Amino acid sequence: YFQIHTFNAQSVFITFLPFHESNIFGRLLSFLDLKGIEYDWVKPFAKQALPISFEKLVAKCFSANHSILSLLNQHIMQVCQLFDNITISRKLPHLFTLFSSLCIHAVSDSSNVNDGVISKILPMFAFGFKSTLIPFHLSCLMVTCQLCVTVTLAPNIVKTLFKLILLKITTGIVEESIATAVVLCQRQKLDCFPHKLVFT
Repeated sequence: YFQIHTFNAQSVFITFLPFHESNIFGRLLSFLDLKGIEYDWVKPFAKQALPISFEKLVAKCFSANHSILSLLNQHIMQVCQLFDNITISRKLPHLFTLFSSLCIHAVSDSSNVNDGVISKILPMFAFGFKSTLIPFHLSCLMVTCQLCVTVTLAPNIVKTLFKLILLKITTGIVEESIATAVVLCQRQKLDCFPHKLVFT
């Protein structure tokens, strides 16, 4: 028989990660065969069948050899390819709650924010703002606001974010998108509007 906990341990781990603080997740860890040094930090929890605290997950966002953010980003992209928007919105809202919570906490302290952390988040903005999946789009807007408030971004990044936010507005999140654009203008340096926005 197929042993999913052995051959697909990483997929099982990231799929159930939104429930990381539950006792059931701790039990799940105890029989997952997670291989690789990037999962060494999980082994103490797995050995005692303990859940993982949110603070521990946030700390792993800054890991040099592996990042929970990178793993979560890949998982979200796979989910978006496998399922339709209605199914994801109804069945997997907790996935985007975890994504936004981790990202917001990871960038809330400017002393912890570096190019490495930003490089793990920005690709998801490009994917999320172009997505018609509202929970995902809203998550990216929230993280963008926090990032803009915490650190000063490079001018090219600011322009790219501004363009993505306004050009990819979808029905139902117009107010949130404009509010995010306002925060970006207030907290970052934006010398001019992109031509596409002016002439659209």
